[in-house]
Amino acid sequence: MLTYARALLTPAPPGHCAYIHADLRDTRAVLAQASRTLDFSQPAAVLLLAVLHFLPDTENPAAAVARLAAALAPGSFVVISHLTSDFAPGPVEAGVAAYNAAVASTVVPRTHAQVTAQFGGLPLVAPGVVPVAEWRPAAGLPHRHTADLYAGIARIPHGGRRA
Repeated sequence: MLTYARALLTPAPPGHCAYIHADLRDTRAVLAQASRTLDFSQPAAVLLLAVLHFLPDTENPAAAVARLAAALAPGSFVVISHLTSDFAPGPVEAGVAAYNAAVASTVVPRTHAQVTAQFGGLPLVAPGVVPVAEWRPAAGLPHRHTADLYAGIARIPHGGRRA
């Protein structure tokens, strides 16, 4: 993977790669900067991995997801992983409380229903929103909740962009 990433960072066709330093809450800036590298008329993927739990409900993370998804071409994907306390409520809540007491920003674990709602009704790819360890588990290994994260992938339908 690292070799592939280095190849993409080399300024020669066919790959292009860029780094964006922006605040996810400012989706206009994120999209403007991304459009310098990405052609939004072509399928792409937005990877929101372990980031939405840093946005409290008052910041409306689902609206940020919706704004990003609306800019994507049909056939694109939105990927989310998100902290939850569903599997180990005591330890996760204790960790969240300690983190939130020590850091100016907050972390918000969300339930399965709340994480699913972040996709805003986009059609989910099987198996849907599941514990991250259950997304394409290694063959023959038992499913274990090795991380307190849900993960899911949605695909932008070919019927057109979402509003």
